[in-house]
Amino acid sequence: MKMFNYMKYMKLAASSRVFILASSLLFSSLANAATLYEAEPNNTPVEATRFSGPTTIMGAMQSGDQDGYLWTVSDVDAQHSWSFELAGIADALTQVEFIRLTYTDDGKEVAKRETLFKFGSRDGSRPVQVNDLIFEPGDYLIAMARAGGGAKKPGLLQTTDLNLTNASSAGEEGSDTAGSEDTNASPQEQYRLNIIKGKKLGARTLAKNAQDKPAKLRAGQSYRFYTEQPVTWASLKVSEKDITQRWEISGRTAIGRKFTAILKDASGKKLTQANTDKSGKFSMPDLGLDKGNYTIDLEGSDASVIRTLSIRATGQRVEGDEAEPNDRWELANRVDLTRPVHGRAAKDNDYDYFRFSLSEEEEGHTRTIKLDGTEGMKYELCLLDDSKEIMQCREAKGSIALVDLSLNAGDYGLYVARSKKDAQYTLSMEQGDPHK
Repeated sequence: MKMFNYMKYMKLAASSRVFILASSLLFSSLANAATLYEAEPNNTPVEATRFSGPTTIMGAMQSGDQDGYLWTVSDVDAQHSWSFELAGIADALTQVEFIRLTYTDDGKEVAKRETLFKFGSRDGSRPVQVNDLIFEPGDYLIAMARAGGGAKKPGLLQTTDLNLTNASSAGEEGSDTAGSEDTNASPQEQYRLNIIKGKKLGARTLAKNAQDKPAKLRAGQSYRFYTEQPVTWASLKVSEKDITQRWEISGRTAIGRKFTAILKDASGKKLTQANTDKSGKFSMPDLGLDKGNYTIDLEGSDASVIRTLSIRATGQRVEGDEAEPNDRWELANRVDLTRPVHGRAAKDNDYDYFRFSLSEEEEGHTRTIKLDGTEGMKYELCLLDDSKEIMQCREAKGSIALVDLSLNAGDYGLYVARSKKDAQYTLSMEQGDPHK
């Protein structure tokens, strides 16, 4: 059987997001977790140490090394969410990769390997965490890999209580077979992976879900479904009191599965959409929803899978703040640029559209429209006429100014583009000298 080579997956994307778990939550979650000490050889799927349930993995890798662990998710475990915290090797890139294994009919060999998700630590200086992942029942190869590093600076694991030198006498699973090389490893060569079992999902089966019989949702609630067909239909009613809030619609599915979430108004017109990422999650942030009825379609290619939906208030809807969706001209926010307008990119290369008006009393002066953003972040600011024709565009890092504009009374538009997800900015308009 052909052996799997982890090293081709060594490169960690620079945009990997890190989450720090509060210590009180971490220790309470790990109170009943088993401890698994690395046992060599474990460089291939055949040699990988098998385990299940919540576990703390303790191991060590020299430069260019790789370790494998075979995690079995039972039917019971698949009913819970899972979080993972990595304390990486000091001054080295430590990567964790999740690979789903499919076996031959006789169960003796691996027929298929599917890489689902990966995350990592750049230098071991702080714990890195991914939260609330959903796994279907089966076997998952957890592939650990290391690149670079020479322990030039202390890492998170440079403490005596975590030194693997004592692993052989700890009496934990795998300690009696630990390889001598890793057993004698210095603290700087060590890693720790905490596998944390979360709350039970409590999903219910949607037996008669259809476009004309959608699941009824309420703002401020979370829902978990087992779907028997590739598309899930849901309806959402926004009341008078709900329009004062900003909303985030988010959801997830099992890791390795995909779907597209589509928000539509009462007429069926698409307002915005979002795709699940590699961790199975999607988000539509900063939504400003008017009173009325909406539908949320979750369109995928898989049946008999779990999907979740959450409609969560994220704060008061404030005048002068951008409200999603506004990524198309027909969804542009109507704003007053005499006051600062604050915005944020909902995704990479997002487009945010705005519309504003000038009265006849205001047309006698030049105008400067400014964008003030994050230093070093790239933005594009364009001025449009009422028919969406571009009048002027500028692209720069940090801040942009469209200066000495001579605008007649009427309606105009702006769009902000080409920035990274979560990039923040402020729009404003200043009155200049009278026209000559």
